Amino acid sequence: MRKILICTNPDRDINLGVTEKLRDMIGARAEVMVRMIHYAGIRAEDAGKLGRDLKKMIAGADLAVAIGGD
Repeated sequence: MRKILICTNPDRDINLGVTEKLRDMIGARAEVMVRMIHYAGIRAEDAGKLGRDLKKMIAGADLAVAIGGD
Protein backbone atom coordinates (compact mmCIF):
# COMPACT_ATOMS: atom_id res chain seq x y z
CA MET A 1 0.00 0.00 0.00
CA ARG A 2 1.25 3.46 -0.86
CA LYS A 3 2.05 5.96 1.89
CA ILE A 4 1.17 9.64 1.66
CA LEU A 5 2.60 12.15 4.12
CA ILE A 6 0.65 15.34 4.76
CA CYS A 7 2.78 18.06 6.36
CA THR A 8 0.35 20.66 7.58
CA ASN A 9 0.79 24.04 9.22
CA PRO A 10 -2.00 24.25 11.83
CA ASP A 11 -1.53 28.02 12.04
CA ARG A 12 -2.82 28.32 8.46
CA ASP A 13 -4.94 25.19 8.03
CA ILE A 14 -7.55 26.31 10.53
CA ASN A 15 -9.13 23.36 12.37
CA LEU A 16 -7.16 21.15 9.95
CA GLY A 17 -10.02 21.46 7.46
CA VAL A 18 -7.89 21.09 4.32
CA THR A 19 -5.95 18.20 5.86
CA GLU A 20 -9.17 16.35 6.70
CA LYS A 21 -10.62 16.92 3.22
CA LEU A 22 -7.44 15.59 1.62
CA ARG A 23 -7.38 12.57 3.93
CA ASP A 24 -11.02 11.85 3.10
CA MET A 25 -10.32 12.16 -0.65
CA ILE A 26 -7.51 9.62 -0.40
CA GLY A 27 -9.71 7.25 1.58
CA ALA A 28 -8.52 3.65 1.72
CA ARG A 29 -6.36 3.97 -1.41
CA ALA A 30 -3.25 4.76 0.64
CA GLU A 31 -1.94 4.94 4.18
CA VAL A 32 -2.06 8.58 5.29
CA MET A 33 0.45 10.00 7.75
CA VAL A 34 -0.06 13.51 9.12
CA ARG A 35 2.73 15.62 10.62
CA MET A 36 1.91 19.06 11.98
CA ILE A 37 4.69 21.59 11.60
CA HIS A 38 4.64 25.03 13.19
CA TYR A 39 6.68 27.09 10.75
CA ALA A 40 6.39 30.36 12.68
CA GLY A 41 9.74 31.50 13.96
CA ILE A 42 11.82 28.91 12.10
CA ARG A 43 14.73 30.41 10.24
CA ALA A 44 15.84 28.79 6.97
CA GLU A 45 19.15 27.65 8.44
CA ASP A 46 17.28 25.92 11.30
CA ALA A 47 14.82 24.06 9.08
CA GLY A 48 16.89 20.89 9.34
CA LYS A 49 16.17 20.78 13.08
CA LEU A 50 12.46 20.06 12.60
CA GLY A 51 12.97 16.53 13.82
CA ARG A 52 14.33 13.18 12.82
CA ASP A 53 10.86 11.66 12.79
CA LEU A 54 9.92 13.97 9.92
CA LYS A 55 12.95 12.84 7.92
CA LYS A 56 11.99 9.20 8.49
CA MET A 57 8.38 9.89 7.51
CA ILE A 58 9.47 11.61 4.29
CA ALA A 59 11.89 8.80 3.45
CA GLY A 60 9.11 6.23 3.87
CA ALA A 61 6.49 8.15 1.92
CA ASP A 62 5.60 7.69 -1.72
CA LEU A 63 4.23 11.24 -1.82
CA ALA A 64 4.58 14.22 0.53
CA VAL A 65 2.11 17.12 0.46
CA ALA A 66 2.74 20.44 2.22
CA ILE A 67 -0.29 22.43 3.34
CA GLY A 68 -0.12 26.01 4.60
CA GLY A 69 3.57 26.64 3.99
CA ASP A 70 5.10 29.54 2.10
